This record gives sequence, structure tokens and C-alpha cells, in this order.
Amino acid sequence: METKETNKTFYEETGKRLKNSSQIKLFSILKDVSTNVTFLNIFKSYIINDDISSKVLYDSYTVDEEEFWDNISQRVYGIPDIWWIIPMMNEVVNPYEYLEAGKEIFIIKAQYLYQILKEISNIGGI
Repeated sequence: METKETNKTFYEETGKRLKNSSQIKLFSILKDVSTNVTFLNIFKSYIINDDISSKVLYDSYTVDEEEFWDNISQRVYGIPDIWWIIPMMNEVVNPYEYLEAGKEIFIIKAQYLYQILKEISNIGGI
């Protein structure tokens, strides 16, 4: 199967608008050249924190017993929907694995969330 990345936004392809917190914005839109079928490249990955030297942007967080990403997002940001930002900040390859209690992770401070979501939108061209 030969694919190519489209130049269209998700809205242009589907007619559907995405929330700012949508994970779909992370994935590029591909098209199968032979069938003209459009799909998302869900295997594309991003690592946000190449260098966590700017500690002013992050807080340290210690994972509680049986806590998961959405619980942490709810506790820290007041909304569970943006849980996916936290594993990205911590270079987690598979966010569906259980978190180890006592593990220290980095949490971007709430006042910088809008900027992160804006940058993700810019990366995806959406």
C-alpha cells in the first residue's frame, strides 16, 4: 500500500470540527494512493520534552497507588480529557500500561496548557 500525507486539515477532510483538547490533532492524515481511502497515522509519535531543563514549566508529581493518567489529569487540571499530554511529557511509549505507585513524573503547569495545545495544533497543521 502506497500512502501520502494530505495537505488538508481534519475539518476539510471530514467536515467535523475538533475540540482543542482532541488527541486526533496529533496524527497526520494519510491517503491510500490506490484506493483513495483517507485515514489517520495513529502510529506517529511525538516526544515533547527533549530537554526538561526549564523546570519553571513543570511540576514534579508522585503517582499514587492505582492511579492512572486520567485521574492525574483530573486532579491536576480539573479535566480528565487531556490525560494524553502527561505521558507525552514523560516520554511514555505505551500510556495504557499501569503506572507504578511512587513513580515521579513531570506535569506541565496548568498555565502553560493552552500553549502546548496550540503547538500541537501547529504541528498537525490543524
